[in-house]
Amino acid sequence: MIAGNQDTTKDQYHKDQQQEGQKSDDTGTTSQSLPPPPPPQEERMDASSSSCMESDDDSTGSDDVEKGKPKYGDVDSDTDDTVTLGDDDISHRPWVPMWFLNHGWQGVLAILIPILFVTVISSVFGHIFASSSQKEFAIDGQGGSNIDLSLVSRQNTTKSVSPTPTPTTSLPTVAPTTLMPSTLPSYSPSTVPTVAPTLEPVVSHDFMVRLYWHQDFYWQETYKETWWCMECAECKRFTLGDGWEGECVTPGSTPASCQEGDQIWVRRCKDERRLYTFEIIHNDGSGDQVRVHGTSLCFSMKNERYLELRNCDRTRPEQLFAPIEDTMKFELRPYDQRDLSDKEANCLSQRHHPKDKEMVGMFKCRTNINHETNYWTEFYR
Repeated sequence: MIAGNQDTTKDQYHKDQQQEGQKSDDTGTTSQSLPPPPPPQEERMDASSSSCMESDDDSTGSDDVEKGKPKYGDVDSDTDDTVTLGDDDISHRPWVPMWFLNHGWQGVLAILIPILFVTVISSVFGHIFASSSQKEFAIDGQGGSNIDLSLVSRQNTTKSVSPTPTPTTSLPTVAPTTLMPSTLPSYSPSTVPTVAPTLEPVVSHDFMVRLYWHQDFYWQETYKETWWCMECAECKRFTLGDGWEGECVTPGSTPASCQEGDQIWVRRCKDERRLYTFEIIHNDGSGDQVRVHGTSLCFSMKNERYLELRNCDRTRPEQLFAPIEDTMKFELRPYDQRDLSDKEANCLSQRHHPKDKEMVGMFKCRTNINHETNYWTEFYR
C-alpha cells in the first residue's frame, strides 16, 4: 500500500514538472528545476515501520522493499534526474558512520594520531627499561663497604632454555682484582679445603748430653769439675735412685744397643769404652723431642715420674718438652708444663749431687735448681 502511494506521488510530481516546462517554453523563460520535495513525514515513518515488520516476518520481502527504494546517486529512469537523499534518510541507515561523514579525513586523523603516539611512547620506554636491566653495579669484596660506581655491561648473546637458577647470595658480584691475563695455566682446584702444610721437623746435630757444670758448683764436697753424661740402661723395674735398685745394666757401648723400654742413667762422659749420642727434634707448633741418635727411640715420660725410651711419636704429649733454644744450657721440662712456675713444674735430672749410675727422672725444677743439677749441655770428646 505504501509503495503504491509513493508511485502515485512520483507520477503527480512528474506531471507537474512537465506542465511547468510547457509553460516556460510558451513564455520563453527558463526556470531552474527544483529538487523533488521530500515525502511527507508520516509516509516515511509508515514506510520505515512497515519495512521493519516485513523484515521480521520474511527476509525476502525486506530485500524487495529495499530494491524498490532509490539510492543516493542513482538516476531516475522516468526523469533522468539524480536522486539526492536528505539528512533524515541518511540518519536512518545504521551502516553509515555519521561522525565520519560530518568530519571526513579530520576524523580519521583524530583517531590515528593518539594511537600512533601511544605506540611510539611505549616502544621508547620499553627500550630504555630493557637497556637499564642489563647493567649492574660492581662492589668491592672487602666487607662490602667500598662501592665501585662503574657499570659493568653484560650482553646476553644467547638465551637459555631453562629458567635462571636462584642466586646463592644477595650481594652483587665482586669486581675482578686485575684485568691482566695470567701467564701460567691455573691449577686444578682441590676437592677439599687446603690445610696449612706441616713443616718437617728440624733435627739438630748429635751430641753427648752432659749435666751442666759451673765453677761455683759444689758437688760431692768439691768444686772440682766432673763430667756426667746420659746413657741407656736396661732395667728390670723403674727406680729414681741408684741403678742397682732397679737391677740395671749397660746394654752395650753405642746408641744402636738401646732398646725400647730401656731407661736412662748418668755415667762418666770420658769413659772411651762407651759413646752414646742424642739429637733434638724441633717440631713446628709444638714441643721438642729427644731422640737416640741413629734410632727411632725418643725420651718418654711415664707416670710423670720415670723416663723410658719409646718409638718416636710427636703427637704423644709425654714425648714433648718445652722448646730448646740453646743446647749450650737448657732444661728438659714437659711441654704442657712450660708455663708453670719452678715450684710447680717438673724437670729431668738425677737425685741430689751426681754420681755414677744414678737414674734420670722427674723432680721439681726448684729442687734441681737448689742442688745445681737442673740444666744440661752438649758435650763432645
